[in-house]
Amino acid sequence: MNIKCVSCCAISHDMDICNKCGKVIQLDDKMVLYKDTPFENAENWITLFDILNITEQETFSNDILLLKCNQKQEKFHPDKHIYATQFEKLIAMHRASICNRALVTLSDFVSRVEYILQVHRIKEVADDSILKDLFMLNIKFEESDSEGKLQIMTTIKDKVFTLQKLIIKIITLSQYDNVSKYLIELRYLTKMKKNLHNLTILS
Repeated sequence: MNIKCVSCCAISHDMDICNKCGKVIQLDDKMVLYKDTPFENAENWITLFDILNITEQETFSNDILLLKCNQKQEKFHPDKHIYATQFEKLIAMHRASICNRALVTLSDFVSRVEYILQVHRIKEVADDSILKDLFMLNIKFEESDSEGKLQIMTTIKDKVFTLQKLIIKIITLSQYDNVSKYLIELRYLTKMKKNLHNLTILS
């Protein structure tokens, strides 16, 4: 990716450190596609994958994700820019904050998949049958005894794992249009799983 360096005005092939002057490349937030960027604007932006120099598939490995983020953060660490001007230090700090935002978005499975769909301009389409099944599952849980609740919690945990594996496979095949219905179900079950876990702790 070619980008203009504000320090020397050269066009750098490195998005982090200018090929010519060796200073940190400034990125305006308006250039970056964040998760809260309006959907209709999701085009011709620098994505969070670009920021961390990571592929969509690699983000599903937390080890690789953390490694890539740490490698980027090292470039912008204050110790690397002790003799820089105050303006240059602020640029480095801002680049580090962008990396942190990328990590927060991509660390959570549901958030990560939502972002991938955003990058590919895929809108979620609700499936009424799935929503109905999830609603009935919630009612069944509320009406069950302790043993029944435990069984449902186990079922939800297994279903979440299965959906995650399925979504990863679909994304690996670049079949993004097929992700939406599974994501909606996964989001609901993940939230339900978390709520049930909290209820168990409180009880």
